[in-house]
Amino acid sequence: VPDATALLIPVCALVMAIGTRVEHARKTLKAADAVCFDVDSTVICKEGIDELAAYLGVGEQVAALTASAMGGSTPFHEALAARLAVMRPSRSQLSAMLADHPPAEMLT
Repeated sequence: VPDATALLIPVCALVMAIGTRVEHARKTLKAADAVCFDVDSTVICKEGIDELAAYLGVGEQVAALTASAMGGSTPFHEALAARLAVMRPSRSQLSAMLADHPPAEMLT
């Protein structure tokens, strides 16, 4: 795997060259209370929401909603809300899943 920093510099240069609103992004990130990154199937090898849905026994229902969203027929925010409504995960269920399947397992 190449050094991420070596890849970041040319990507940033390209982004700035094509006119992406870098300053707007910087200001937004600095003012944010929290930032969320989707690392499923990139940094980790699994889709976290699919794993949680399977653990909760609603994996097939959530997979169908995911497929709909990935096909472009449902906006992301609506698909996410629908998946969470099907799962209705509690804090205790999430804690139990993490205890049964430590996050390090997702890296392999």
